[in-house]
Amino acid sequence: MRARAPGVRREYPTAGLGLAYVAAVVCLMSCSPAKNPVAVIGVDGLEWDVALPLIRQGRMPTLEELMRRGSFGMLSTRAPAKSPVIWTTVVTGKNSSKHGILDFTRLEANGERVLYSSTDRRTKAVWNVLTDAGESSAVVGWWNTFPVERISGVMVAQVNTLEQLTYRKWIKPGSVAQGAGQVYPAAREDEFLEIVEEVGRELPQLVDSLYAEAAADLSQPDALKWETCRWSIRSDESVRRIALGLARARPFPDLFLVYFGATDIFGHHFWRYHEPEAFRHPPLEARIEKFGSVLARTYEHADAVLGELIAAMPADATVFVISDHGMQAKHLDARFNLNSDGRPENESGGHGSGPPGVIIAAGPPVRTSNVSHPIRELTRADLPLIGDVADITPTLLALRGLPIGRDMDGSVLEVLLKPQALDASGPEFVATHDTPEWLAARGKRAEIEHPGHRERLEQLRSLGYLDKIPGDTD
Repeated sequence: MRARAPGVRREYPTAGLGLAYVAAVVCLMSCSPAKNPVAVIGVDGLEWDVALPLIRQGRMPTLEELMRRGSFGMLSTRAPAKSPVIWTTVVTGKNSSKHGILDFTRLEANGERVLYSSTDRRTKAVWNVLTDAGESSAVVGWWNTFPVERISGVMVAQVNTLEQLTYRKWIKPGSVAQGAGQVYPAAREDEFLEIVEEVGRELPQLVDSLYAEAAADLSQPDALKWETCRWSIRSDESVRRIALGLARARPFPDLFLVYFGATDIFGHHFWRYHEPEAFRHPPLEARIEKFGSVLARTYEHADAVLGELIAAMPADATVFVISDHGMQAKHLDARFNLNSDGRPENESGGHGSGPPGVIIAAGPPVRTSNVSHPIRELTRADLPLIGDVADITPTLLALRGLPIGRDMDGSVLEVLLKPQALDASGPEFVATHDTPEWLAARGKRAEIEHPGHRERLEQLRSLGYLDKIPGDTD
């Protein structure tokens, strides 16, 4: 754990964690002043070097307005930068050695590669801590939330495979449904998955509205490349519609968490056209003309979605927009094979080295950044390093007036906050939020397979995250 200023922490004894711990948390809640709701919008792979030029051109007005109202900068991350590992650190305040999500997949004893699931996480996430304190959360599309957990609020796991659109049509009554565990509470599963199915039906029109020229009249190799991106459009649009409905509902949850991933996926596949000058063998001019605006268009759309969501929230909500890492050109000396099937040899954007991510925060408790230039003149070099991905959960707990676990690796991002945002005595602390009862229940593996398990593995493989999956012959 990083060093903290002396006199900031209050510690609780490690003994008697169970009911005594919950009672302490509830007491702290009742003694703290009323807190504003907090929203965290995760945008995977969001990169300042792409966003700032678009902000200068007035093409990302939501991010620009948040920056004007609040604080912003860079967020240090992990290397190699793997999304499930980092997004789990974001919501636990702990590094992977403690939270247990070590990669995209793990190997079973029989040699089978399987996706990490929520049952592999060995520590409480922020939504568990809020549930213990009687506070509500809405969690939509976050990494490693399948199968969903019983929380005070709503949780919808990631929906990024075709099988998730159709599984309800073929499960047998009374059987253990492969899709069970997708939504909590289960009574809302039909409501949310009907939205996902609707998006699936409307996907061609959606792709055309966003990328009319770039996604039309494709060669067979380019069509295959686009196919590896369509699922991220489908997933993000499903998350958008579900999250927007939850954001408009009242009462608004105490904590709102939503994740979008297309900025990362399109960065992997289209960076070469976005920044052709970075490559020793740049694309042909005709291909730059066709695909050069795809990544910028993806960022513009992400900004519009953020604007919709924020407009639906209460005016006093504190909003964080964060990315798990930045992104940069990759395979700079490669001769890209236009006839390949879009697998890793044609990946031109990457983040394995762990480039810092984005953090922007705005709301009543957030300071206004003091930067040397107007926002539309900023470059990456002007941006301060605000903190670390492990700092998000401690900061969220402090904003909600809840104690921070001493076993967390992050700290409260006090540099972002006004002095009156926290209690005068500083943040409260407990030894850990992981009660013996909760830990005892974590030993059970998921009894149901993630819908579209093999399809999801192939998606990850297309991004260069996996080698060949079992059963491949090529």
